[in-house]
Amino acid sequence: MNEDVEHLRLLSIFHYVVAGIGALFACFPCIHLAIGLMLAVAPGAIEHGTRGNPEIPQFIGAIMAGIAGVMILAGWTLALCVFLSARFLAVQSHVLMRPSVKSLFNRQSERPIVDH
Repeated sequence: MNEDVEHLRLLSIFHYVVAGIGALFACFPCIHLAIGLMLAVAPGAIEHGTRGNPEIPQFIGAIMAGIAGVMILAGWTLALCVFLSARFLAVQSHVLMRPSVKSLFNRQSERPIVDH
């Protein structure tokens, strides 16, 4: 049984780490969000040099900002789900299938063995 508790503790820690890394990587589209918002608000602010169209249409910036916003929101939502999974593992509720581990999760009246 102690081996199961240790496995749950490690699994919980690794889930916390993955949630943090996921939240960090979900911030990468913030650059695209900022550029898209700048293009949507002030499309003439970026110069293209002597060639090409001097102005980018505003809807291009709005589309860029919208896609980046959706990607950020999806990444943070996934990170939140992994974080909640880590929390449920830590307090031994809502997860896992092994009978010896299920017995840990079925103890509703006792305090969890794994403390964080």
